Amino acid sequence: MRKFSGVTVAATAMAVLLAGWASGGRAESGTSLAPAPSGTLTMAIPTDPGNLDPHLTLLGAARTVGSFTYDNLVNVVGPGKLASGLATSWKATPKRAELTIRRGVKCSDGTPMTASVIKRNLEFIADPANRSPYFGVAVPPTSTVTANNRTRTVVLRTKIPNPFLVQGLSLVQIVCARGMANRSLLDKGAVGSGPYRLVEAVSGDHYTFAVRQGYNWGPNGATTSAARLPARVVLRIVPNETTAANLMLTGGLNVAQIVGDERARLDKQKLFKRVSIGSPLEFFFNEKPGHPAANPQVRRALIRAMNLKQIGTIATSGRGARVTQLVRQDLTPCPGDTVNGSVPAYNSNAARAVLSASSPSVKLIYPTDAGAAIAPAMELAQQQLSVAGAKVTLAGMPTAALQGALFATGDWDVVLIGIGVTSPAQLTPFLMGPSPPNGTNFGAIDNAVYKASVARATRRIGAAGCKFWLEGERALFREGDIAPSNALTVAVYGNKAVFALDASGVVPTSLRLTR
Repeated sequence: MRKFSGVTVAATAMAVLLAGWASGGRAESGTSLAPAPSGTLTMAIPTDPGNLDPHLTLLGAARTVGSFTYDNLVNVVGPGKLASGLATSWKATPKRAELTIRRGVKCSDGTPMTASVIKRNLEFIADPANRSPYFGVAVPPTSTVTANNRTRTVVLRTKIPNPFLVQGLSLVQIVCARGMANRSLLDKGAVGSGPYRLVEAVSGDHYTFAVRQGYNWGPNGATTSAARLPARVVLRIVPNETTAANLMLTGGLNVAQIVGDERARLDKQKLFKRVSIGSPLEFFFNEKPGHPAANPQVRRALIRAMNLKQIGTIATSGRGARVTQLVRQDLTPCPGDTVNGSVPAYNSNAARAVLSASSPSVKLIYPTDAGAAIAPAMELAQQQLSVAGAKVTLAGMPTAALQGALFATGDWDVVLIGIGVTSPAQLTPFLMGPSPPNGTNFGAIDNAVYKASVARATRRIGAAGCKFWLEGERALFREGDIAPSNALTVAVYGNKAVFALDASGVVPTSLRLTR
């Protein structure tokens, strides 16, 4: 059995879980449609997706690739709102979910999608030996799965309650039988039932897809028979936002996400645009023994040394939104503000009184593929921490390398990342339980109040437990386990193209070529 080397936390605005474009938002500018049911659309992604196996990566770019080639059981379309996918209906309690699977779904290799195939997908994730990053995030530990092909039903049972069980399952991109039998086909390829086939994969450069005829089981029954849907889609890797903006203006790209200052230049061109709140940027601390943040007083002093509002403003190019909770606030089923009054207040003098005694050496890591504004924001954080008495080393790296530090080497003390989950239950594996290599609690957080709040919340169905989820988050902020920066706002532009967004990003079946 292959081993998974670590969970990739997507530290960009392109996060679904820890990955995908922001959902919702407003459409702007003209949308004159051309009667062209074919053609090629080119879309930018900021980093290479690496391993494409959808059960072994949370990297945003990989999930974007997967959204073209795989289907989900259900789709998150709004705060606590789900739409059909492979499942046409579902019912759930905190320990049981039953889904009815759509008839007539065909995989790209012509084989049928059955309840048994879906069972194998969920069982793979539920087996801790496979070390899927979705273990405990999308599929709870202790889960068992049964399937009935005659009634087209899949039933998941778990001893560990999860009040957002179906919402968690929405994260799983479903692999067809041939891919489940031979996972080597998934590393640089895809075997799915999605609206497109992956026909070319050139690592570091581009990924090309061809539309599938007869597809009619997308979100809420979306099809590939609509006029102006592109026959081919090319995902082009463009790490630099200035380059992406230039390509948008010259016609080299049809769709691109822009987080930073290039938005001002593109806005003048009256392109189609959707804007919404993306992932909250947050500081996490390495609380393992031997690291400065293992001391709660030092940890809170590090937070008090940083002007989080100022740092967040720079990191989001002045276009960010105040973080109000850990879940993406545009999709949360538990509205509320857990940040206000919970985070240690900025006070450089008070921080210096603690930090100057030990002058801790701190390695602050951050993603270099989350927008050009992140680096200067981290330089400001370094300056403020140094004034308070800490010795700070900055280490910027691509998100894929950030994965290795968080889940393999442990060579970090403070990290800035964006985790874009759609329910508080999806966060628990990262905030409690075993730390790497035995779990995904990369900061080694051990917050008794949070754990007690989670226990109370999970005994209730859905939003009925929101009070306790929010109480738990406040405890994390009070103890300095997490410090919020700003939430990124994301602008996704279209040049001769229009589209819709959901929790996973651009909806492939919504893409339309225009004049």
